[in-house]
Amino acid sequence: MKFIIVVAVLCFFCVQGSLQQFSGSNYGQGCMQGRGGEGCSNCNMQGCGGCGISSNPEILLTLYKIMFHLTTTTTTTTAPQWTVPTTSTTTASTTTTSTSTSTTTTSTTTTTTCSPLPASLVTLYQLYKSSMNDHFYTSTSSEADSAVTTYGYTKLNSPGLVALSQNCSCGVASLVPTYRLYGSNDHFYTTSKAEADYAVTIGYKREGIAWYCSPQMDLCGATLALYRYINNGDHNYVTNSSQGEGTFEGITCYMWPD
Repeated sequence: MKFIIVVAVLCFFCVQGSLQQFSGSNYGQGCMQGRGGEGCSNCNMQGCGGCGISSNPEILLTLYKIMFHLTTTTTTTTAPQWTVPTTSTTTASTTTTSTSTSTTTTSTTTTTTCSPLPASLVTLYQLYKSSMNDHFYTSTSSEADSAVTTYGYTKLNSPGLVALSQNCSCGVASLVPTYRLYGSNDHFYTTSKAEADYAVTIGYKREGIAWYCSPQMDLCGATLALYRYINNGDHNYVTNSSQGEGTFEGITCYMWPD
């Protein structure tokens, strides 16, 4: 490619120089006619074209600069730019939701209950004989009537209801027996076997189980406390503490309202 450019430039200036010689002096005309002449005799190159170029120093200088530029120009080869594939890394942000399930365990303390009420609830009869200063209690209506007609007792208000069996109506054996004893003109009632045994040692006689009642409040529906008092050797039992006579000795058991 460089060689073609150099040749083209040389041809261009050769033609231009020849035309100038032809038009500006007789040297050109003598050369053109083939006579040699003075103009041609001083040329170092043969032919008309060579004479025209060599006789013009400006043309030679220009050609020299062009040739020097072309021969000294360093061709810079640009390396192909390779496009490096860009790897796009997508980081997926995963949010893990930890669900804490809180399990609440409710511990319920249930009091043993028996519902409905005991089927065998009966009236507790209360009687009193002033001449003996004795309170008498029974769950049998015929015995209460006999105490009135035969022994001179007087019926008082009933304190409430008692059960005739140890089981509630649901079959749970949760009621306690009330022991009846008699001695020294006093009818004595207790749910404590040990206390009953002791009463025997001091002169009381056993008269059997009088009734059944609850050892605690709300068991089988029992809501009435049976309070025990002693007055001049006479035990009396009431569900209204304001009606008790003498010294309070505690709660015997729990009954049912009538």
